[in-house]
Amino acid sequence: MDLSGKSYLITGASRGIGKAIAEALAAAGGKVALTARSTDALNAVAASIQANGGTAPVSYTHLTLPTIYSV
Repeated sequence: MDLSGKSYLITGASRGIGKAIAEALAAAGGKVALTARSTDALNAVAASIQANGGTAPVSYTHLTLPTIYSV
């Protein structure tokens, strides 16, 4: 499946299902924006995507929403 030209915002991208989805979308050519609470973990996911041939640019941001009032 070619996802070139498509953009995706992945929440919880530092581990588990979010990480797996981000890696799969990037490997298929999608542009992924990664969000999670751990910057170090996001760096690792971004490096993994690039090391596994992800051709889409990867951006990541630190996201913390401790209360509903943060939204």
